[in-house]
Amino acid sequence: MRPTLLAIAVVAACHAPSAPPKAPEAACAAALPALAAQHTRNVTRIYLATLELAGERVTIGAPALLTEKRGYVNQPAFDADGAGLYFTWRPEGGQADIWHHEIASGKERPITCTAEEEYSATPTRDGLIVLRIAADGSRALVRLGPDGQLRDRLFPGIADLGAYLWIDDAHVAMFFGGADGTRLAIGDPRTGAMRDVATGVSAAMTATAGGGALGYVDQRAEAAQLMRLDLTTGAIAPVVTLPDGVEKFAWLADGSVLAGAGRTITRASAADPTWREVGRFDRGLEGSITRVIAGAGRLAIVTRVE
Repeated sequence: MRPTLLAIAVVAACHAPSAPPKAPEAACAAALPALAAQHTRNVTRIYLATLELAGERVTIGAPALLTEKRGYVNQPAFDADGAGLYFTWRPEGGQADIWHHEIASGKERPITCTAEEEYSATPTRDGLIVLRIAADGSRALVRLGPDGQLRDRLFPGIADLGAYLWIDDAHVAMFFGGADGTRLAIGDPRTGAMRDVATGVSAAMTATAGGGALGYVDQRAEAAQLMRLDLTTGAIAPVVTLPDGVEKFAWLADGSVLAGAGRTITRASAADPTWREVGRFDRGLEGSITRVIAGAGRLAIVTRVE
């Protein structure tokens, strides 16, 4: 190419219009106005890191962003084999649905795409348990098939479920909140039977490794206390006082607990109740850590951006 033509080509390239910005990804179903109006701005991210527990040592790898989706991206739940995880996605101005992310390939697909909202997916042997919010605002626990289609509604008399934790086929922890305070109940999804176990609690609940006990947060004292409920005996015992600003936690296989705040993850246990730093991520994370979820060799880290 002659110098004059080359100069013209360079100038033309400099003035060529840039590609338009990529439009935000939209939810797969239109939001219902009555539900969308209840949403407050809550922008979150999910990161994935390796997790190694060797004796007294916990090693957390560098976190990597799980998905490019924007908006409310939260409530990760690992598959039984650890090959993927489910998460809740609610884009700005949209509604919540359940998505699945395949870790090796990065492929994502919607599990639900309904006129209602679905939150907090839990994979089970024969499907998926989710919290579904209907157009009238009622909140129910439902079971979906592998294809995301409704199979049945659990505890059909309940329409005000605030949060839940599926522990096993015989135990579901359920959080209820209202003007009279908060309470925690244990339900049997096989029979629908329920029993209250605590009041003055938060919505944070996590089962111990193996599922023999439930951890929950007692907020009645000045400092929030992590409690352990034995599901066989019903015995309740304090584990550790949570750091200021920390509500959610994750059990490790050795019975110790992880919690995150700011850009730091700390660890404590009933035997050693002093919270010690096991990971600091001043770079690589956007926002502040709000929850951590332990899987097989991995840790899902949720941050709130705004």
